[in-house]
Amino acid sequence: MTETYQRFQELSFQILAEGGANPERISTLASDDVAQVEIDGYRRSAELGYAVTGTPSIQSVDLDLWLPHPDSLQIVARADVCVDISSVQVLDSAGASVVPADRATRSLWSVDIAYREADRSLFVSSKQKEKDQCD
Repeated sequence: MTETYQRFQELSFQILAEGGANPERISTLASDDVAQVEIDGYRRSAELGYAVTGTPSIQSVDLDLWLPHPDSLQIVARADVCVDISSVQVLDSAGASVVPADRATRSLWSVDIAYREADRSLFVSSKQKEKDQCD
């Protein structure tokens, strides 16, 4: 669970750091729906001329569900993931931060991990921000 989401997160921020180049790479680690949301975000960021620096880090994972075999939706795990974004900066084309001064430094995400039979891999099948803090 943690490793799969970490790989997804690292690739996502790599794509952002590269100005949104080859955004379809995220599809290897995400469902079609999640990939489309991410790709739309990369494009918006590039259109606005934003540069992203820093890397988020997973602070904790609270496993809600673990299945030895995929369910009917191919889900094998569900967890609440606390992500620290304190080192992440978003800069405009002039190099000024566009991050609000009062931005939360950690956020809680509900994440589903599923199994892809075609290549026998795990991927992020859904992710939803729950709140701007972790308990």
